[in-house]
Amino acid sequence: MTAVNTTSEATAETAAETGAETAAEATVASVIDHEIDDPRESAIDGVQPAPATRARRFSVPAWWPFITLGSAVALWVVSILQVDANKVGELGLISAMPPTYFAAIAVVILGVAFAIHRGARIPVVLAHATVFVLLVHATPEIVYGTLRYSWAWKHIGIIDLMQRRHMLVPGTPVLPIYQDWPGFFAAATTLTEAGGLRSALPFAGWAPPVFELLEAAALVVVFRGLTDDRRRIALAVWFFLIANWVGQDYFAPQAFDFFLYLVVLAIVLRWYRRRAEPPKWLRRALRFKDAEVHEPFAPDLSASQKRTTVFVLLALMAAIATSHPLTPLVLTAVLWGLSVCRVLKRRWPAIAMIVVTFGWLVTGAQAYTFGNFSAMLSGFGQLGSNVNSNLANLGALSKSQQLVANMGRLVVVSILLLAVAGFLRRFRRGHFDLEVALLCFAPAAILAGGSYGGEAIFRVYLFALPFAAFMAAGWFFTTKQTITSWRTPVAVVAVSGVLIGGFLFAYLGKEAWSRFTTGEVRAASIVFDHAPRNSLLVDGTLSYPTQFANVERFTYTTIGNEPPQSVKQVLRDPVTVLHSWLADTRYAQGYLIITQSQKNEANATGLMPRGSLDRIEHTLLASHQFHVLYHDRNATVFTVDRPTANSGLTP
Repeated sequence: MTAVNTTSEATAETAAETGAETAAEATVASVIDHEIDDPRESAIDGVQPAPATRARRFSVPAWWPFITLGSAVALWVVSILQVDANKVGELGLISAMPPTYFAAIAVVILGVAFAIHRGARIPVVLAHATVFVLLVHATPEIVYGTLRYSWAWKHIGIIDLMQRRHMLVPGTPVLPIYQDWPGFFAAATTLTEAGGLRSALPFAGWAPPVFELLEAAALVVVFRGLTDDRRRIALAVWFFLIANWVGQDYFAPQAFDFFLYLVVLAIVLRWYRRRAEPPKWLRRALRFKDAEVHEPFAPDLSASQKRTTVFVLLALMAAIATSHPLTPLVLTAVLWGLSVCRVLKRRWPAIAMIVVTFGWLVTGAQAYTFGNFSAMLSGFGQLGSNVNSNLANLGALSKSQQLVANMGRLVVVSILLLAVAGFLRRFRRGHFDLEVALLCFAPAAILAGGSYGGEAIFRVYLFALPFAAFMAAGWFFTTKQTITSWRTPVAVVAVSGVLIGGFLFAYLGKEAWSRFTTGEVRAASIVFDHAPRNSLLVDGTLSYPTQFANVERFTYTTIGNEPPQSVKQVLRDPVTVLHSWLADTRYAQGYLIITQSQKNEANATGLMPRGSLDRIEHTLLASHQFHVLYHDRNATVFTVDRPTANSGLTP
């Protein structure tokens, strides 16, 4: 490898920042799959390279992005016109998609591989990544026409409550935790009312593609704070998008906070980072040799710029701390880790984050903090049990869902193994990526704090993924001078195929109970829009359009979440047991709603014996003790006569 002096690289960096990136698209090419200097790239850097033997290479025409992008979009449109949402089966949406859909994804993969081969001009890669996001995250919204995920409907209900009350309602018995972390809901309520909308439903369904694209844009800035190799940046963003299957991008506080989390890291890494050095004992033990690297330049800020940066960071920290209980704890751990390891030039961001986080816990969220303090302490430090509580019991799942769960695990294992390999390869070449490793592994501290309702392990993966993807990209581009032959785009296609194959199963494989038909929405609307106060609502599972309006009117009972003995009683004599529940005189009215999405979840996850909700529904329909308020092939709503005059809805 020819030597490149620091002055020449600094000159090249200045030139690149002022427009050389466009020229690089046409000039940077690949010859062999190991570290040598590309003569043309060296010429851009202002260094005359030594003569090198050039391997034969294949060329890609300059107009290829128009072909790949246009073909992918055309195939996507054809797929949307052909798909039938009623064919969504046990493997989710992928079972209903035509071959043209998968052809569109394949074309996008090829487009990204070509972009990597031609020097990975970031706008070109991001254009293909955008098409991928639309293919995966916008397709459900277009095909279904209804909002996915029962929790997204609950969030609509919290916004509905804020719109009606114009204030926090800490006394509400329904999801009181949202009253303690209201930042996201306050912002969404403001957006809804500013748009003159009666509900957030018109735009909530588009949250997944919007959040994915915002995160991709934020990651470009984050990674620019870690390297000036645009190929590594582009490939890392691509790996993040195709490995992010955990479904935390829907209309929810965690998606909002995760984006703000990335923005905070982008600012910190851009203006407060210093190069991490391995400790002397590690240098001696591993015979570590520093590589001659040129890292992104952290500019000195003027006094006014410093004040602006401080203000922006504090505002972002406040928004994070007031919107979600978990994200501020992760950000606190990450910033403190970077400070302790002397990656940050200033410690005040870490100090500010811990003050803001715990300040909110003992003020705005004091009701939750002090009310659940003993429960939080009981789960603290129980690493083994917290991990086990977050892993699905594969034996209880249907065969199709076992496949879905295993494909998700395949993605996790694949990206982590590639990340470790990339880190070690760069370390062997003299690059000590301590800050990246910290950013990747620090979120695992979540597991020591608690199980978080069985979702902690998914949150750990989400927070670690951007930096695991960045380290994985380091396997392909160990240094800025690494160039590629035809093997590199082939490897990108192979890795992308594995990750996307697992992604499609893991992300879209639960659509059988994550999507809701218009009939299910109508059935739920009958109850939530018209039921009187102090009503009882019984459901099979929580997978239906639930709690999206007038949430404070109801007491909720879910059959699948009842103690095993209660479930057995319902299954043994559903007419008698459920009639007694709905006729309970403590409530103004009682309702039972059973939907196809509930049946699909119960059957696939083993929540109840397979076919239980079907048998309950058929038994109640044949009984003369229940009134049917709504019935079609997707949903049924039952009620009973009341001993009081005010019986709610008239059957």
